[in-house]
Amino acid sequence: ESIVGLRAGATIALPGFEPLNLLFSRRPFVAAFVVCAIKASMADLVAQKSEISKSSSEVTDQATKKSFEKRRNLAFLMYGGAYQGCFQELLFNRFFPILFGTSNSAFTAAKKVMFDMLVISPLLCLPVAYIFKAAAFGQTFDRGVKHYLDDVKNHKLLKKYWCVWAPVQCCTFTVVPEHLRITFIACFSFLWLILLSKISAKTPNDGAVKMTE
Repeated sequence: ESIVGLRAGATIALPGFEPLNLLFSRRPFVAAFVVCAIKASMADLVAQKSEISKSSSEVTDQATKKSFEKRRNLAFLMYGGAYQGCFQELLFNRFFPILFGTSNSAFTAAKKVMFDMLVISPLLCLPVAYIFKAAAFGQTFDRGVKHYLDDVKNHKLLKKYWCVWAPVQCCTFTVVPEHLRITFIACFSFLWLILLSKISAKTPNDGAVKMTE
């Protein structure tokens, strides 16, 4: 039986999960990259399929119908693996314990969540997604940042992010064992990335070029 912790000092046995549990415990960065890269790519795939289906039903001109964008999907795959996987493993399980301590108390968790929502997310997490996408389309760093700021201003990106992630992260830092935190986050971020993919595919209102070229 494999042992999976519920919190520091507490475990339960899950029969049949020995290989996965060992992978997440002993190779956390590899596991985080693989899980989050696949998850992000699949989330964008779902979003694009939905957009293509909608476009097909609304547009009769074949030249203007949407098609699957491989570079957009690659951008989400790399963003998922590199940032949501490896970097968040480093951030949440290495850096946060140094900064805030290892306690799973409500007070410690609240500090971690506030720092994540007010500092990490608006200044790093979300901008990085737009920068990855800009790079995949051969666009500049500035174009990615401008697109991000436009979505914050005109599409309420940050408000939507906080509504989803504040409660999720409260659970992450209180009841989820350290070696399963990134996978736990990945389960919720699948739905979030579908939403983010659709938001970031909208045409910026500030004159920036849409990332479909």
